[in-house]
Amino acid sequence: MSKDYLPNNWQHWHDAPEDLIGEIPYDEFMEWKIGGWQLPSSHTCIIRATNKDTGRVTERAYKKQAAAEERIRQLILENNYELTVVDHETVQHYIRKSDETN
Repeated sequence: MSKDYLPNNWQHWHDAPEDLIGEIPYDEFMEWKIGGWQLPSSHTCIIRATNKDTGRVTERAYKKQAAAEERIRQLILENNYELTVVDHETVQHYIRKSDETN
């Protein structure tokens, strides 16, 4: 089974004149990219866990609140993850307090 190559347009955008690409104020960008997420109504949250030792990122979507809470408990007990939790209302980033000073 082979995957079809999907070419990107990196060189096209790199070579484009700067005045072709408009600027966007920081506040608008943050509202668009950070505040513009939408979860399907069938899901309660998405949990992204970054392993601090390997840098490996895993992301899982949860339909049941209890399953999401259990996963967060497991990751906290493992002690080597940074968590980002996205629900219908917020984006939250969790780092152990002891890790912030290192």
